[in-house]
Amino acid sequence: MTKRSRGKAYTRIQSEFLINGYQDLTTTELHREYNKRFHYAPRTYPAIRSFIRNRKLTCGGQGTKDNWQSGLVTRKQSDWLGEHYVDISVRDITKLFNQRYGKDLTTEQIKAFMSNRGFKSGRTGCYKKGHEPANKGCEHRPGYAPGRMAETQFKAGPRPDLRFPIWHERTDKHGYILMKCPITNPHTGVFGYHIPKHKWIWEQANGPIPENHVLTFIDDDTGNCVLDNLELITRSELCRRNKMQCKQADPEIRDSIKFVAKLQYATAQRARQESK
Repeated sequence: MTKRSRGKAYTRIQSEFLINGYQDLTTTELHREYNKRFHYAPRTYPAIRSFIRNRKLTCGGQGTKDNWQSGLVTRKQSDWLGEHYVDISVRDITKLFNQRYGKDLTTEQIKAFMSNRGFKSGRTGCYKKGHEPANKGCEHRPGYAPGRMAETQFKAGPRPDLRFPIWHERTDKHGYILMKCPITNPHTGVFGYHIPKHKWIWEQANGPIPENHVLTFIDDDTGNCVLDNLELITRSELCRRNKMQCKQADPEIRDSIKFVAKLQYATAQRARQESK
């Protein structure tokens, strides 16, 4: 069994460089600076990271491991961010941070870092009590209306009625005609509610639609909402029609499909009654 080879040991100078450098540099920066200083004996990033972890080094110089992990900033840099975030916005603090520590971090990176660490600025975005707007007491000169301000301003007088009148019709995305009927909206309590036109016409002539029944159009035209074009069938019969793709079939055989569906439904009902 072959023994696993171990990397070359660090010299005293290399060890001191890593220990002192980790106080001000992140692991990524320390790895880059180490390879620049000791180019004749380069190390990989995992090797530098193992050196730090094995010796339980901390970037804050506390002497014990405190689970501080960040590939962006050091402990000192984090303290600086928390101290100045109270008075400076994220955009401004990112600019000052990059200038102070020679970094190139984005606003999103700084914002995410401070959010993950729970930094609070104390700013709510609201005006404080007693705040006076800058234009308080200012009055526009007569006739001041730049752009489209004049034509979009509210006019004097009563507000026009913006609601649709009763019996107003519109078409939904499925092609059914919705008509505003003189009934109360069950969701808002406002008088006037859009319901399918064919449903209103049927219920006015025959009463409410029975349970487990639906209305269909005899000529399959959802815009033809006359009473003679409406047919009341059960949902089971409609399911059989859909299985045989009645609407997608040629108009010449649709009546035959509807008859077969009705026959299958009647046969199933008869078999169910005899089995009882």
